[in-house]
Amino acid sequence: MTPVSAAGRIGTRMDRLPLGRFHRRLLALIGAGLFLDGFELYLTAGVLGALTRSGWSNMTTTRASSRRTSSA
Repeated sequence: MTPVSAAGRIGTRMDRLPLGRFHRRLLALIGAGLFLDGFELYLTAGVLGALTRSGWSNMTTTRASSRRTSSA
Protein backbone atom coordinates (compact mmCIF):
# COMPACT_ATOMS: atom_id res chain seq x y z
CA MET A 1 0.00 0.00 0.00
CA THR A 2 1.45 3.35 -1.03
CA PRO A 3 0.89 6.52 1.01
CA VAL A 4 -1.05 8.08 -1.85
CA SER A 5 -3.63 5.30 -1.94
CA ALA A 6 -3.95 5.38 1.87
CA ALA A 7 -4.55 9.12 1.79
CA GLY A 8 -7.12 8.67 -0.95
CA ARG A 9 -8.99 6.06 1.05
CA ILE A 10 -8.97 8.24 4.16
CA GLY A 11 -10.34 11.16 2.16
CA THR A 12 -13.19 9.13 0.69
CA ARG A 13 -14.07 7.74 4.12
CA MET A 14 -14.19 11.26 5.60
CA ASP A 15 -16.45 12.38 2.75
CA ARG A 16 -18.92 9.60 3.59
CA LEU A 17 -19.11 10.43 7.30
CA PRO A 18 -22.24 12.33 8.37
CA LEU A 19 -22.14 15.80 9.89
CA GLY A 20 -22.95 15.66 13.56
CA ARG A 21 -24.23 18.16 16.09
CA PHE A 22 -20.68 19.21 16.92
CA HIS A 23 -19.93 20.06 13.27
CA ARG A 24 -23.08 22.14 12.86
CA ARG A 25 -22.38 23.99 16.09
CA LEU A 26 -18.80 24.67 15.05
CA LEU A 27 -19.98 25.95 11.66
CA ALA A 28 -22.52 28.24 13.35
CA LEU A 29 -19.88 29.65 15.72
CA ILE A 30 -17.45 30.33 12.88
CA GLY A 31 -20.20 31.99 10.86
CA ALA A 32 -21.26 34.16 13.80
CA GLY A 33 -17.64 35.18 14.41
CA LEU A 34 -17.16 36.18 10.79
CA PHE A 35 -20.41 38.14 10.82
CA LEU A 36 -19.49 40.03 14.00
CA ASP A 37 -16.01 40.78 12.67
CA GLY A 38 -17.44 42.31 9.50
CA PHE A 39 -20.14 44.18 11.41
CA GLU A 40 -17.55 45.70 13.75
CA LEU A 41 -15.53 46.96 10.78
CA TYR A 42 -18.70 48.41 9.22
CA LEU A 43 -19.59 50.27 12.43
CA THR A 44 -16.04 51.52 12.91
CA ALA A 45 -15.93 52.96 9.40
CA GLY A 46 -19.30 54.66 9.86
CA VAL A 47 -18.43 56.22 13.20
CA LEU A 48 -15.01 57.36 12.02
CA GLY A 49 -16.53 58.91 8.91
CA ALA A 50 -19.14 60.78 10.96
CA LEU A 51 -16.53 62.03 13.44
CA THR A 52 -14.26 63.24 10.66
CA ARG A 53 -17.12 64.98 8.83
CA SER A 54 -18.21 66.77 11.99
CA GLY A 55 -14.70 68.03 12.64
CA TRP A 56 -14.38 66.27 15.98
CA SER A 57 -11.66 63.95 14.74
CA ASN A 58 -8.88 64.90 12.33
CA MET A 59 -5.17 64.39 11.90
CA THR A 60 -4.16 68.03 12.48
CA THR A 61 -4.89 67.87 16.21
CA THR A 62 -2.61 64.86 16.55
CA ARG A 63 0.20 66.57 14.68
CA ALA A 64 -0.23 69.81 16.63
CA SER A 65 -0.10 68.04 19.97
CA SER A 66 3.03 66.14 18.95
CA ARG A 67 4.70 69.42 17.88
CA ARG A 68 3.91 71.00 21.22
CA THR A 69 5.49 68.15 23.17
CA SER A 70 8.61 68.04 20.98
CA SER A 71 9.27 71.81 21.19
CA ALA A 72 8.88 72.01 24.98
